[in-house]
Amino acid sequence: ENSIFELRNTVTELEKRLSSVEDEGNEWKTRYETQVELNKQLERQINILQGRMELIRGNPADKLSIVRTFDQMPVGSLKEVLKQLEEEKKSLQNQLKDYELRLEQEAKAYHKATDERRMYLSEILQVRKMCNSVTFKIHYPFLIYQQHLLMPLGQSLLSVHLPNTLQKLLFKNFKS
Repeated sequence: ENSIFELRNTVTELEKRLSSVEDEGNEWKTRYETQVELNKQLERQINILQGRMELIRGNPADKLSIVRTFDQMPVGSLKEVLKQLEEEKKSLQNQLKDYELRLEQEAKAYHKATDERRMYLSEILQVRKMCNSVTFKIHYPFLIYQQHLLMPLGQSLLSVHLPNTLQKLLFKNFKS
């Protein structure tokens, strides 16, 4: 009786842990959605920058107009534009590295949580099987004994109307 109680408490505790891991799953879903949104923003930035590069690399006539625009700018302004472009490039590179690192960390944490969830599910299943086995071994032999005492003389246990699967389980447990 105590071991059954302890096993049921263990099952309850494992189910609580599982629910907490599943709650974390919602957190991971939120993080995933956030990451998808950040990826979309980065894609937009990439498209904008590619557009700028196409303008610069475009047909020769466009190149000349850009060159003329830069030729007309004072040296100080050109240095400022160059400095801004270099800062933007560094910022984008750092942002990309940061996103890659975060994505890697999130993937590791997600896989860890998934593994923990699977482990808890496995443990719960094992404990439930043990509970069922212990309950079966404790209660069913007693019920069979009671039924046997209540049976009229000459009637065997096999003639009691039990489902076939239950009869197989009962006799399997008595043999072992």
